[in-house]
Amino acid sequence: RRMYFEAFVLAASDLRRKGEGSDAISRDIPTAELEERRVRVEMQHRHLMGADGFIEDSLDVSDALMKRCVTMYDKNRLAYLSLDLCTKRDLEMVGVTKQPALSQAPDASGFMKMKEVEPDDERARLTTPFELLHALQRRGLALQMADLMEVETHEVLRRRLLAAMEEVPLAGYMPVTLQQVLEADQLIWQQMSKLARGG
Repeated sequence: RRMYFEAFVLAASDLRRKGEGSDAISRDIPTAELEERRVRVEMQHRHLMGADGFIEDSLDVSDALMKRCVTMYDKNRLAYLSLDLCTKRDLEMVGVTKQPALSQAPDASGFMKMKEVEPDDERARLTTPFELLHALQRRGLALQMADLMEVETHEVLRRRLLAAMEEVPLAGYMPVTLQQVLEADQLIWQQMSKLARGG
């Protein structure tokens, strides 16, 4: 009876969550989801970092990011996951310092542009290549935990984007900027979304 009751509660909450159709990220995560997330994180840590299962805090995926990826999986629809949404777990636990930060927002042509905003616990800072690297890695880890993409596949994308920033420009040309990398990332996701329309 107890197993039947627990299965019913989980199924009912899943139907309610899908029926609400809200893209908003809820702060309350059911205990079953928390336990599954913990197990997936431990498996991922062992796979990526060896027996000690250690991943530094800057790569610990936030619950909000995981929720976004799981929502994509549930809806069977791949959507662009902006890098400023790829937050780390410790920001959710303690909040962030109120310093100006850069955030992504689409301009009139539809491309993502950087703009200065007041940071909150829903945005990752992307002011340096190092912060960009960690945001990309967190996104890859979250996509793998939600069974959307293998982390190794996302690493190919990450390496190509960061390699473009590190290339020495030809004489008379400017180096690739962070803004151009973010625009390229968005275009790649648009293509992936088109290819994944069938689910």
